[in-house]
Amino acid sequence: MNPTPGWRERWQNFSTRLPALHRDGISLPASLLLSQLQKALDGDELAVEGLQFDDTGGELRLLLKKPGQRLLIIQFRFAPVDWPARRIDVEFSLQGENRDRSLAGRALGKLVQLGLESGLGLRALQRLAAPLGWLELQDGRASVHLQQVPSVARWLQQPLLGKPLAERLQLAAIDTRDNALRLRLARISNPAAQNPDSTAA
Repeated sequence: MNPTPGWRERWQNFSTRLPALHRDGISLPASLLLSQLQKALDGDELAVEGLQFDDTGGELRLLLKKPGQRLLIIQFRFAPVDWPARRIDVEFSLQGENRDRSLAGRALGKLVQLGLESGLGLRALQRLAAPLGWLELQDGRASVHLQQVPSVARWLQQPLLGKPLAERLQLAAIDTRDNALRLRLARISNPAAQNPDSTAA
């Protein structure tokens, strides 16, 4: 009995969850991000069902468990990074799908669809995101304020050659391709212009 094929298959499955380093940044596979989202968000009211990327953006699938079971499909794409403001903007749209096949569930599904069209879907997302002080949700746009994310804020303030790292190195772009999130980094030629706390003389 040769165990090699089994180990090879396990390694291939494991390697698809590993970040990939590039000369100008890093790629985070959808499977890695999905597992992190599931650990952070799955609970009695919500389950993260899927995440995938293509060249135009991504799709996140959330199962809302109460009342009834409703699938919330979020299609999104990243806007250009506003590094001076330390902000990432994401444009998104919502679609709903009913998972409850009972008569009452089908009726509820129609109400859910009407709710999505009238803005209730956005309000449901805002309620779920309320504990995240760094995430701002508006109609069709989500903004991540990097300086308010504790783990990221510590990285932004790491010293490098007498200045915070975030004034030497910037997140230049975010791409979606090969079912992964590609973060592109670049050196900052004029650090003073990239400091959100600096004021004009």
